[in-house]
Amino acid sequence: MHPFLQAALRAYLKVARPSFMLGGRTYDYFWHDYNMTWRNERCVEVALARSWLRELGDRRLLEVGNVLSHYMPAAHDIVDKYESAPQVRNEDVVDFIPARPYDLILSISTLEHVGWDETPRDPGKALRAFHHLKERCLAPGGRMLVTFPIGHHPALDEAAAEGRLPCAHTQVMKREGRFMHWREASWPEVRASVYGAPHPFANAIVVCSD
Repeated sequence: MHPFLQAALRAYLKVARPSFMLGGRTYDYFWHDYNMTWRNERCVEVALARSWLRELGDRRLLEVGNVLSHYMPAAHDIVDKYESAPQVRNEDVVDFIPARPYDLILSISTLEHVGWDETPRDPGKALRAFHHLKERCLAPGGRMLVTFPIGHHPALDEAAAEGRLPCAHTQVMKREGRFMHWREASWPEVRASVYGAPHPFANAIVVCSD
């Protein structure tokens, strides 16, 4: 994007504070220069994560995939097999066993890569990781929020469509414009979504929560 247009968009967002709705609640889109969140699914995903963090306060938090530290200070534990950064444990999520369980687990657009973007490819590994987090890493009564794009990992998409994800609520968001235009949708509306088309990056995401 041309720097002038980028600056104009930032100025507009500061004033307009556009928002989206999910589950009957309204959230402000999250905008940040890093990765230009207004152009992709981060504007929704990070907005949801920040809302959860504000509501749940000072609780024991695990993040799977090093995402939030790019947008805000991160003092919580992070498991990411490949990325090197402070607070990051370079472990495979399916092998990670915490010393004690976490009150909150967050994962933003990470589990779709587990098993699918690895060699050898293991299509079932992402769902195993989901169950592992819920059953071995989350404290009783704890909360979990996981998002992932539709159209990247077919087996994970199928599990979500069939209600086989281990979470109490599975919702979907559909992208309807190039910049910050998302709405809650139904499965028939997003089932055939393609990652990267018609808009760059995700065109629909799954939001799983407990």
